[in-house]
Amino acid sequence: MGASRTSYKNLTQTGSGVLMAGEGWLKSFYVNNLTTNLTVKLYDGLTATGSVVHDTITISAAGWQNMDNVHFKNGCYVALGGTGNVTFKILEQ
Repeated sequence: MGASRTSYKNLTQTGSGVLMAGEGWLKSFYVNNLTTNLTVKLYDGLTATGSVVHDTITISAAGWQNMDNVHFKNGCYVALGGTGNVTFKILEQ
């Protein structure tokens, strides 16, 4: 993997966003709280038009979700559905 660094990004409420630009790996994410079932969908790219690398994950309780190093080549875009607060752990190349 070469030189890399770990970073964290928090998304709240219903929303979507770029977790990182460029190559990297999603290690895990922590659902801090949720008021309705939460869905997470991951794309390789900077928008929801990128390739889907992990289809919709439905979460009904707070806690850690291990992602086993999901690899992104062009960036990591996440789309959240429902209402909650999620912190993503990313290993950037």
